[in-house]
Amino acid sequence: MKKVTTGAVLLLSLLVSVNMATGATESTHRRPVFLGTFSEVGYSRESGDCGGFDAQLWMIVDSGIPPMVYGFVDAFEGPCDPVPMRIVEGTLDERTGTLKFEAVGVVRPNNLKVRFEGHLGTQWLDGRLLYANDNTGQFADEVGSALKLPRVSRLQRPHW
Repeated sequence: MKKVTTGAVLLLSLLVSVNMATGATESTHRRPVFLGTFSEVGYSRESGDCGGFDAQLWMIVDSGIPPMVYGFVDAFEGPCDPVPMRIVEGTLDERTGTLKFEAVGVVRPNNLKVRFEGHLGTQWLDGRLLYANDNTGQFADEVGSALKLPRVSRLQRPHW
């Protein structure tokens, strides 16, 4: 018997909530498409600390509306326990590969918010991740990180 992973449970609950929030019915043509897992996490043998990011991305395809991107982003800084974030608003231009999303902390949704703007390629997720100010919730260009995360999962469907 296969063991159900936490990621599978989170994905299932995410897809159910997306369908409920957007009023999906069985007659719609909505379907999830796995875009990939992208990761660049380093580990220090000296300190035992980790640093970096990984992202798991899905796209909800529905006839008649632009594709919506959902998934999870994990930030690693210090101890190797990730800080999970859930993508709440995401768009992908399939023609150009331009990807934009905002994500909030799963544990601290009011205190952790990030915005990604960049490009989703066949081998890389490349762009800039901006952090919101904890007090104001506003994004600032000087508070961010350039990201270039390699694909660590198989590409299931080329998009451009």
